[in-house]
Amino acid sequence: MNFHGGYWGGENMLDFSININPIGLNLKIKSKMADLLENIDKYPEIAANSTVLYIEEQLGLSGGQVIVGNGATELIYLFARALKPDTVMIVNPCYTEYERAFIKAGSRISDYINTEADGFKIDTERLIKAVDTHKPDVLVICNPGNPVGNFTGYQSLKPLLDKCGNNNIKMFIDESFIDFTDGKSAACLVEEYPVFVLHSMTKFYSIPGLRLGFAVSNKKLMEKLYEYKEPWTVNSIASGIVPLLLESGNARKTQTLKWLKDELDYINSSIRPMDNIKLYKSNVNFYLMRLNGAPSLKQKLIKRGIYVRTCDDFKGLDNSFIRAAVKKHKDNEIFIETIKDLI
Repeated sequence: MNFHGGYWGGENMLDFSININPIGLNLKIKSKMADLLENIDKYPEIAANSTVLYIEEQLGLSGGQVIVGNGATELIYLFARALKPDTVMIVNPCYTEYERAFIKAGSRISDYINTEADGFKIDTERLIKAVDTHKPDVLVICNPGNPVGNFTGYQSLKPLLDKCGNNNIKMFIDESFIDFTDGKSAACLVEEYPVFVLHSMTKFYSIPGLRLGFAVSNKKLMEKLYEYKEPWTVNSIASGIVPLLLESGNARKTQTLKWLKDELDYINSSIRPMDNIKLYKSNVNFYLMRLNGAPSLKQKLIKRGIYVRTCDDFKGLDNSFIRAAVKKHKDNEIFIETIKDLI
């Protein structure tokens, strides 16, 4: 199993390794979850059909273009298992489960590394040259990136989309954190380009314990995924609250973006002046920083009741990098003041 954050969340530990929206569920949704327990003795729909239809309606898509999973990670493994591509190019640094999923499916991995000199942003021209050289069957991009947090608008990626479209290269685009930005989703491109767009509901809606995600693509590709999808992977409680989650989306997004802007401004103004830390630009609810002695700092933070994610298991990074979540202001204050004290 790969290493992940999110396992130091005890009452006495401030866990900055998990990137979950601190604006929790509203009472209406919690009440709905309680109501859904009345039918817990009944099986959920085999493929969450009602939820699929609802999401398609909300996104203005025709039938057969959405699939729902037990979290976005289930759909990563399902995509790899269903398509079994020979060669996959993964844009790094990124979520480590892509590589594991494709290797288990028998694919050969070609790594493309975004450079630190560019702030780990996607260099479209350089990436197109790499695609020309390696000719992958699938190109995997995480946008916004994890663990860096930068977002690339799809107008900037249009030459890359054209390259993949003209050469029958499927683009797997993970948008798990896009709701934390005001960026436009690539879901609108599924009719024009061979894209598979992954969307997590766990992070933005603060439901990691429920596990819920969906993906959007063209009908032909989705038919292939449904051939391999296991039945009953989405429970009735998760499926049953989707309408309320999406109905609350606009108001929640307004509230979230205001909180995030205020906190990122505070974090940037507090950390950038520190001589020993390099902070990379983020558009989402976590950020990447580099400093000498990061592993030692991590252990010192644990003794102070704070846990962070070191990044030595991300390709293109090493143990001098730390990823930290953006939390409520009082927690961010504690984190930054503790770092100042320790370095």
